[in-house]
Amino acid sequence: MKTWIRSKRRLVCGRCCDAIQIGDPMLVLHSPEHGWKKCRCQACAGEPVPELPALEVQSPPLTVPSQGFTRVGRIPFDVKARQAGE
Repeated sequence: MKTWIRSKRRLVCGRCCDAIQIGDPMLVLHSPEHGWKKCRCQACAGEPVPELPALEVQSPPLTVPSQGFTRVGRIPFDVKARQAGE
């Protein structure tokens, strides 16, 4: 199966070892029967690049640190000493 997509991360072309940057169009060759995938850059694809939508960058959700941290104490290096209460 052949699919044109925009790269979501930096990759290397499987044929010429040229860098594929984030957002660059690339051809993905996929064989579900054999379980392999190959990436090809624009120069090695051997066919013109179709119009692809722009890459949507998703930012990770912001997390608010919980308020009210309490210090419990030092953690002993020896687990058995902690169990004994030392």
